[in-house]
Amino acid sequence: MPQPCGARVTGVRRLMELIPAEKSPLVSAGLASTLELVRYKVLAELKAEMSRAYLGLMWWVAEPVLYMATFYLVFGVLFQRGGPGYPAFLICGLVVWRWIDSSVRTGATVLLANQALLGQVYVPKWVFPLSLVLANGVKYVVLLVLLLAFLGLAGPGPQWSWSLLPVLVVVQLLLVVFLAGFVAAVVPFLPDLTIVVNNLMTLLLFLSGIFFSVDTIPGAWQRIFWLNPVAVMVDAYRDVLIEGGPPALGRLAAVALFAVAGIALTGWLYHRYDRVYPKLVV
Repeated sequence: MPQPCGARVTGVRRLMELIPAEKSPLVSAGLASTLELVRYKVLAELKAEMSRAYLGLMWWVAEPVLYMATFYLVFGVLFQRGGPGYPAFLICGLVVWRWIDSSVRTGATVLLANQALLGQVYVPKWVFPLSLVLANGVKYVVLLVLLLAFLGLAGPGPQWSWSLLPVLVVVQLLLVVFLAGFVAAVVPFLPDLTIVVNNLMTLLLFLSGIFFSVDTIPGAWQRIFWLNPVAVMVDAYRDVLIEGGPPALGRLAAVALFAVAGIALTGWLYHRYDRVYPKLVV
């Protein structure tokens, strides 16, 4: 999310202090300096989030809770979908979706939002989407803890399958890094693509099984449904947290491989157009 002008200027100056001034930044900055940039960007983003509202950290919880309550009111109360277990079913899907949606939508403009920095000093371009994903990941962990508390009190309760949760988080992290990084790499060439990205994310929200069970889909269409990696992640979380069993490991492994291949492709795009991006966004 865009920061206030003063915060952006301070952030630019701080980042410039962290980057060595040698002529060959790809070599001189090194991995340690780049990781320090990522760490600083994550902390700066989280502090900016807290400073934008009076409630600060409370909005990390209140805003997504209101978001989920709205969908439950529409689909669970007004449309009378699901049954007694529908609140847990819906909330689990929305929590998983939240990290993906916020990272991809914001990632589409992350290089454009940092044009002041890109015009002044060299920074590895993947720093920006990665920092964004990790900052959103911190907020996602907060939501995940709340989801576990909700399921422990109003759902099936703690089960052995919850120990598999770290595996799901790692696979989801890979997927989100790819999706956010890819749109961040492509959009600067045609900024109007942000409109396409936003509409595709809205469509994906309704095609990922967040509001309905895959069992309601005709068998012939289920194969196509499982080609959606977001749907696979949503189903895997429900298997682990609600059904109390392991996820479909084959589909989960396919998502992990897809994400790793996508990250490799995205990394190539950043390397190929590394010196072109500042000219596109400044």
